[in-house]
Amino acid sequence: MSVLSSSSLPAAAPAPGFVPAWVEIDLDTIAYNFNLVRNQVGPNTLIFQAVKSDAYGHGLVPVSRRLIAEGADGLCVARLWEAKELRQNGIAAPIFCLTSVFPEESAEAVALDLEVMVCRREPAEALSQAAMASGRRVRVHLKVDCGMGRLGVAPEDVVEFARFLGGLKGLEVRGLMSHLSNADDDEDAVTREQIAVYEGVANALRERDLLPPVCHQANSDGTMRFLAARRNMVRQGIATYGCYPSAWYKRNFELRPAKSVRARLISVRRFPPGKGLSYSQEFKTRRESLIGVAPVGYADGYLRALKTKTCMLVRGARVPVVGRICMEQSLLDLTDLPRAEYGDIVTILGSDGAERITAEDLASWAGTINYEIVTRLGCQYPRFHLSGGEWKQEGDEKRSIE
Repeated sequence: MSVLSSSSLPAAAPAPGFVPAWVEIDLDTIAYNFNLVRNQVGPNTLIFQAVKSDAYGHGLVPVSRRLIAEGADGLCVARLWEAKELRQNGIAAPIFCLTSVFPEESAEAVALDLEVMVCRREPAEALSQAAMASGRRVRVHLKVDCGMGRLGVAPEDVVEFARFLGGLKGLEVRGLMSHLSNADDDEDAVTREQIAVYEGVANALRERDLLPPVCHQANSDGTMRFLAARRNMVRQGIATYGCYPSAWYKRNFELRPAKSVRARLISVRRFPPGKGLSYSQEFKTRRESLIGVAPVGYADGYLRALKTKTCMLVRGARVPVVGRICMEQSLLDLTDLPRAEYGDIVTILGSDGAERITAEDLASWAGTINYEIVTRLGCQYPRFHLSGGEWKQEGDEKRSIE
């Protein structure tokens, strides 16, 4: 049975039986977005793709495999268990742990052959000891805080810390890294100041023959907007998934969204005027109304803050979400779509015919950012990946498009 049936929807993701709600990920689109960046930065700049947080909600292992096949030089994770999952699924590419490790995790980090961010002595010493115990070397990247105020060595302390790292056996100091805090702002003064701070640190290390071979500071916005921040490696992030990291990015580059979230109407009923609906009955019908129920709610990442501001797509038309959003359900006003019926496809994120709801739309309505939308929306649903004309459900066999 095909998950989708409406002719206005994209090619169907095949599924074993009826699926009330699901996520579609287009790996070909992810490859397109990645290569847009690859072509901009050129062959002499390493691209390490961020696949943390389940590849921003797109599927850690399938996305990582495709991006390595497309030429990503490495992958960035935030947690040790993400790296472990990649290794267990046969991914041998370089993996960089962005948030360091606790000393107690150092032996596993070495066993997984990770590159690790360091900005404190304790993890560095533990990694050194674990590397020597295993007869291996571990690559580390010294992080300097150029103004983010989150993680990193203070600029005035970097030379001393670099010397400390250089004295630890079993460590290879491979990188000097930082992170841009304001690259998504239209005003660029803060970012240019942080780039200058990084350059000053790099020069101080270079003068003492302590500068590591790999230098990186740029995220998605930094990569495309601030050429000085590219250096010889960039950490590409959300843009690969087709989400704009800033208004500037949207004005200058065209990305393709890779994620769609869909469901089926699980109820369609008529109510008289004046009928209160959902919790606290904040919404009351003002006319005889056709009300549908979609099986998506805040437990699925459809934020309660969307209440009274959002819509979904049914039969190629926008329909408003009414009443309070529940844990696993939302109510839709289908009155102006009288042909809607039980079992119809509902598009929560993505396109249906000429209409589209983007992560940027949902983020604007909810007062948040598109990162939160894609990492959370549909997090409990079955997920299907499209690649080269074939759909594959995670953990299942390939099925050709019907």
